[in-house]
Amino acid sequence: MNKDRKTYTLSDKELKLKQKSILTYTLLFFPLFGYTINRKMIYFWIGALIIGGIFLAIKSRLIQPKIRMKVMLIEIIITGCLTLWIFSNSISIPGFIKEVIFFLVLIVFFSYYFNLLYNGKLTNDVSV
Repeated sequence: MNKDRKTYTLSDKELKLKQKSILTYTLLFFPLFGYTINRKMIYFWIGALIIGGIFLAIKSRLIQPKIRMKVMLIEIIITGCLTLWIFSNSISIPGFIKEVIFFLVLIVFFSYYFNLLYNGKLTNDVSV
């Protein structure tokens, strides 16, 4: 990584990764939140989750190979845990508390992921 690089300067490959990441995470995590609002549309939410999973595989091809598995493993674990957290009726916690914890986990994950992206550690492009 170039030390003179500004964090807001992204290469073309990083911009592509940013756009695909936003689309992927929208398709992965919006259905989980939407399910808490409208449980009658469960097949729609599960379909959107499946499409988000496909986009996750496509997006991961843009991440440099040496950290691709680590990032994908973190994404899969967080998505799986949040899916179980939201869809599970056996956890007797009010919906509002579930949503607050859901958003706290997402905020921490997104700050970590996009920090890596803007610092140029997810792709092997060198831009100034």
